[in-house]
Amino acid sequence: MGALYYWGQKSPVNLLNERIGKAQFWFLFLGTQVFTFPMYVLGLWGMPRRVGIYPNHPGWQDLNDVATVGAIMIGISSALFLVNIMYSWKKYPAGDNPWTGTRSSGSRPLPRRITTSTVCPRFARSVRRGTTTTPDTRPPRTDTPPNR
Repeated sequence: MGALYYWGQKSPVNLLNERIGKAQFWFLFLGTQVFTFPMYVLGLWGMPRRVGIYPNHPGWQDLNDVATVGAIMIGISSALFLVNIMYSWKKYPAGDNPWTGTRSSGSRPLPRRITTSTVCPRFARSVRRGTTTTPDTRPPRTDTPPNR
């Protein structure tokens, strides 16, 4: 997620909303701490793994509930990230220098979008005409014996 916030600005995608991004970061950071710390403590107390009910140790259930809250916070963080992508899809164009950097890497213009017609123009023309040959439509080879 962090790479998309930083380098996604130089891709053909638009800038992401910073306010939603900060909320998403804090939900992810705090949710990770709230999720992992109770699990660490429960491991020190001797809780076995993959157990659903704790009849002899009711204190374990409370810490597992706290860890569940942390997992829900991580889920909210992921949902905020998706909301940020959808919200920012058309609203914030990146421009040539989204970080307002003075070095050459920040001030370099965005690369041209690579399409099939720029990579292989002959193939692109055949696709437009509908004359491409797929593996299902090729004539059978006659120079080799069939597999047995």
